[in-house]
This record gives sequence, C-alpha cells and structure tokens, in this order.
Amino acid sequence: MRKLLKKNKFNWIVIVQLLICTIKPALGEEAEFRIVEPLMAMSYSQLKYLGILPSQRVDGRVPFWARVRHPKHPGQYFNWPDGANSMSVENSERAELESLLRQNVRDTYYNRYVLENVSGYEYTFDDSVVWRREYFVSYAKGDTIYVIAGWLGKFFCFCRAVPGDFRYDARDLQKEIVKISPSWGIAKENSFTHIDEEFNYLLEYIDKSSKMRVRNYQIDAVFRSDKPSEKERKYNLIEITKFIDPEVIP
Repeated sequence: MRKLLKKNKFNWIVIVQLLICTIKPALGEEAEFRIVEPLMAMSYSQLKYLGILPSQRVDGRVPFWARVRHPKHPGQYFNWPDGANSMSVENSERAELESLLRQNVRDTYYNRYVLENVSGYEYTFDDSVVWRREYFVSYAKGDTIYVIAGWLGKFFCFCRAVPGDFRYDARDLQKEIVKISPSWGIAKENSFTHIDEEFNYLLEYIDKSSKMRVRNYQIDAVFRSDKPSEKERKYNLIEITKFIDPEVIP
C-alpha cells in the first residue's frame, strides 16, 4: 500500500511539472507585449504631407488629425478615433483582420493576447452618409510602440514606432520593412516620394499592383502608462498599409 502511494505521488509530481512547462510559454507570450492606452499627442508638422486637412470633421467629435472624410486620405491610423462609438467586432470582421495580419506582418510582432484586446469603433461624418467601422489596438514591447488598425472592408494598417530622432533612407527603410512584412517586395529606391526638411521628413511608396503602401516619418508622441511623469518623445514611425478596396488607394 505504501509503495502504491509513493508511486501515485510521483505520478502527480510529473503531471504538475508537465502542466507548469505547458503554461509557462503561454504566460511568457502574454508578458512579451503590453497594451498601452492610445496616443495623447503628436506633431502636426507633417500632416499636410499625409493629406490631412483641418477643415474636414467627423461628427464634430473625432478630431481631424485622427480621421478625415476623404476615402483616399482617411486619416492617421496610428491614432485611435477618439470620440467614436464603441462597437463589437463581428466574427467575420475579426477573420478579415487576422487573415490580413498573417499575410502582411510576421507573427513575432503580435500574439493572441494582442488580438484579444482589439477594440471596434464606428462613426459617421457630418452629413451622416459616410459610415465607417474600424478596429484598433496599441501595444508595446520595451519602448517600441505598435498599432494594428484598419477600416473594415477598405484597408489594414500596421505601425511600428521606435523612439529616437533619426531618419531612414529608402534602402535602410526597406531593410526594416522586410523584417516586419513577408509580403513586401523590394522597390527601386528612386520610386519613393522623399521629403527631407528641417521639421518634416517623409518616405512613401505605393505599389498599386500589390495594393500596398509604406510610409516612414517622425512624430512627437506620449502614451498613458504606469509612469505619471511620462514625457513626450520623438518616434520614427513605419506604417504598412494593405488595401482591400482599390477605390481607396491614393
């Protein structure tokens, strides 16, 4: 009887150890990324280069620097649609998001924990005719900020913002994009739009055949965090957009 008890005790120890080994990776995966609250501030210096105009309003609630009416220049999706109504993301819509994410972003840049925190938003413009349904999540790993966002049925957007006052050229930018996106095809360096001024910097390339756009520029931003004294920082932002509807390609 005593031998049987010892044997059963040994078996339970093995089972518990196996469970711990199974659970640890899952816990580690969640801990790898942390959700951060949406952007609080950004530089306006580059807005005109992004096609964002202050005269365009959304319901009088969502600020122009986040969303605009023009379908080819719908706003800055690194920002969340502050003031929009919350909505549930349907299963079919979530499937659209996850499919586009798998195709265009390597899985080292997100995990299930991030996807579980995606929020849905909806809003109309002043004349209540244009109605948008969107998704958004902002998260971090270390001091790098990531955003997954999109206008359902129109496009998917992934952003990576690295703190620092630096600028890429087209060659180095594409090296970074290849690290992020398996669907990116190398473009000729002289095919990029390039603005390089004292306070404005933009690299942009649109591939209409593959319905993709990449942009790179600097922003001044601050996120709500557990550090009350968090100050505004300069970030270098890479934005990768995959279009669904060709009508919204600029």
